[in-house]
Amino acid sequence: MLLFVITIINAAVTYMMHLVPVEAVYLADSKGGEEGKKDTTFLARALPILDAEYDFWMSSKNGRLVSVPVPGTRESVRLNRYFSKDNTPRPESYREDIDTIGKKGGGGGGGKTIAREIRAAAESGWDFSSRWMMQEGRSKNYSMTTLATTQIVPIDLNAFLYSMEKTLSDLHAEVATASAPKALYYMEQARQRKNAIFRIMAFPLDTDFKEKEKNKGGGDCAAVPCEFDDVMLSTGERRARTMSDDNSSSSKSAASFVPLWAGLCEHWNEHEKDTFVEKVVLSSPLLLQGGVATTNIDSKQQWDYPNAWPPLQLLLIHGLLKLSTHKAKATAASVAQSWLQSNYKAWVPNADMYEKYNARVCGEGGGGGEYGVQVGFGWSNGVVLSLLAIWPDTKLKDACR
Repeated sequence: MLLFVITIINAAVTYMMHLVPVEAVYLADSKGGEEGKKDTTFLARALPILDAEYDFWMSSKNGRLVSVPVPGTRESVRLNRYFSKDNTPRPESYREDIDTIGKKGGGGGGGKTIAREIRAAAESGWDFSSRWMMQEGRSKNYSMTTLATTQIVPIDLNAFLYSMEKTLSDLHAEVATASAPKALYYMEQARQRKNAIFRIMAFPLDTDFKEKEKNKGGGDCAAVPCEFDDVMLSTGERRARTMSDDNSSSSKSAASFVPLWAGLCEHWNEHEKDTFVEKVVLSSPLLLQGGVATTNIDSKQQWDYPNAWPPLQLLLIHGLLKLSTHKAKATAASVAQSWLQSNYKAWVPNADMYEKYNARVCGEGGGGGEYGVQVGFGWSNGVVLSLLAIWPDTKLKDACR
């Protein structure tokens, strides 16, 4: 469970001030006492810190908690977005940001706005991606000057926070009776978030739905298999359908698989789960021979096609395992095998592990973005070790499928 936070904490210290404790929630959850029980003494000390981290996300004062309209109604739901109060260039990428600000219009309103969007994208960990960019008119190009991170409500962030709420509820229930009201509070927060996600961020797979209604989301999605997506803050409409003037974009993002990992689909029956695996996962253009691509948009940014990032592989694989059906577990094993074989093939020449890989080409490191591909590499090693612990007999030397 710990590796999910890597997708949020891929940033400089500037963006980690309130994010590291999110990871601590799962460290606290994994810390055992005698006979496999939770260490309640440790939890009693840790929970106030974890509560403060959650309060940071849920404070309306810092811009991350937002009210999102429910399309076709006068109602709204509360969800979260990435944001930054700071509208200055990033210290670690000052020159690059000054260049982008200059292209946007200098140090005036436009420049300050784009600086905030850059920082918000960095906070997400997806720095940078077409996911946060609006297409430039008929050219359909993606540019840093079109970043609109704060105008997008991300499905993965809200799935992470749902999981955080569920975990905090469980942790408070583990402690003394005095913590029981907190456990109930987080349980209710998780219930409300799940309802909000299924209301506007889940889109029915049923082909009998009219296309217009499908793209509004919600409705019967709590009862039928759905696919998940980001939505626009101003309208609550599906992000993939609002990227261009002609409303024809069909962008895909690996972030849409995170609800599986968060346990948002546990209420589906076996048939519904298998339908999701068949129609959403196995049919996805993101599943390639070298791994799961981050998006299907080739923008030359590093969190886009054809790059495949280790944490995103693990989130999908663990999410499929949580579904617990034969089809889901077989799909998880297949995705894991492809990833392990690609990592092994890339490792053989120089014994290097890369921070990201090319999903299109088995055994090749990734590229794009503000710097060259890095070697090392912590999360790459961690994901491989985690997968080998589950599938120790994987034939690494076999060709990628």
